[in-house]
Amino acid sequence: MKQVRFLFILFFALSTQQVWAQDAAIKTDTIVVKGNCSMCKERIEEACYVPGVKKALWNASTQKLIVIYKPSKVSLQQITQQIVAVGHDAAQSKASDAAYKKLPDCCTYRSKKCDN
Repeated sequence: MKQVRFLFILFFALSTQQVWAQDAAIKTDTIVVKGNCSMCKERIEEACYVPGVKKALWNASTQKLIVIYKPSKVSLQQITQQIVAVGHDAAQSKASDAAYKKLPDCCTYRSKKCDN
């Protein structure tokens, strides 16, 4: 009987360690990303999908991007660089004028708001 109890405690201890290890491998962060409309949303979220990113959701009204990723595969800085490369200001990084000028008119968030 003592052996059964010992095995049960051992099994429980080992199984909870594995759950904790999985939680530490995935991180969720929020980044402020400038944009206007559904076209911006699609572009921003698509730019985030690099190896290691599990989910990216951008909200136009709050201008916030929630990104779920594996820090062992990709850094938040790398994700931010991807967003800036497609023309959107993200966190403390500003998109280059060349990238910004490639945006459709309704997506030019620095000068106006979109009606979409």
